[in-house]
Amino acid sequence: MAMASIERQGDTLVVQPRGRLDTAKTPLLDRELQPHLDGIDNIVMDFSQVEYLASSCLRLLLWLEQEMEGRGGEVKLIHAGKPVLRILDLTGFRDVVHVIED
Repeated sequence: MAMASIERQGDTLVVQPRGRLDTAKTPLLDRELQPHLDGIDNIVMDFSQVEYLASSCLRLLLWLEQEMEGRGGEVKLIHAGKPVLRILDLTGFRDVVHVIED
């Protein structure tokens, strides 16, 4: 089963992961993303279906942000629920990626 729906829109990748992005599932998401990153400058992560983020997912977000920043782009998180926003606040990741609240 796929961890996310992934759609390319020009130089932007729109990713909608599902479920818990824990230590076991984050590497699966990473593997799904890798083939789509060529020619991408921006990533929009739609977290509307994400219930939980583990530190492994935060590392992936950090790596993606550094990668996109090096290309002149960025990572944006949209539609994150309160539990995910709380994790981002507690870890300081709101300063790492652009969080766009509903």
